[in-house]
Amino acid sequence: MTLTLTRRPTTEAVLAEFVRDDAGTPLGARAGSSGRPLRTDGQSHYDAWLAQLRREACAYCGAPGGTVDHVEPRSQAARGLGGAHSWLNVVGACGPCNQSKRDLPLLEFLRRRARR
Repeated sequence: MTLTLTRRPTTEAVLAEFVRDDAGTPLGARAGSSGRPLRTDGQSHYDAWLAQLRREACAYCGAPGGTVDHVEPRSQAARGLGGAHSWLNVVGACGPCNQSKRDLPLLEFLRRRARR
């Protein structure tokens, strides 16, 4: 899919184009959403997913990560991301990006960053 940038797309247009409505699971269908341990080491799949995100590079700047950020802030209702704590709503982030994003929606954070 190609998003034509003849004019600035609206938030709704970007969400409709790129955001999936199914919450799915990155660790297999057996992961479930109960949070109970399903792994042999006793760790829940969600916690294992968060640990993996912390080891990856920052989704916003590419620096070494270390924290997990909610793309759509927990303080706002998630729109099409499967809920505030869904795996679709979390990404690895470095401390400075996570702190500067605060509770801003993703597009607003990116707009402000582009102005700097």
